[in-house]
Amino acid sequence: KKERKYIRPGEKRGVKMPQVAKDADGKRRHYQKIGEKLQTVKDLVLEKGALVEFVAGAHKGLFGRVEKMILEIGGGRCVVCLNIGHALVKAKNKNLKVLDGDALPKN
Repeated sequence: KKERKYIRPGEKRGVKMPQVAKDADGKRRHYQKIGEKLQTVKDLVLEKGALVEFVAGAHKGLFGRVEKMILEIGGGRCVVCLNIGHALVKAKNKNLKVLDGDALPKN
């Protein structure tokens, strides 16, 4: 479909995803080296398959992937598969922090 030359007030041409430069360990940098390609940034949303870190509770400091979302009144819970041991654990959403796929420590 051909793009319009003029757009009406309130219309947008296309949504551009923000792009950033990343180090070898996955951390974001605020500068770009010559000839370096930028990587697109995804929104970090707590959903099935998201990489999470436990910030509070019995599993504090561990990492895992969300297997299932459980909706409850007054807050939600998730079933998380831990990276170490592959155990399935139920956790409150407020005890989890969503991470990039590159943010997982390499130890």
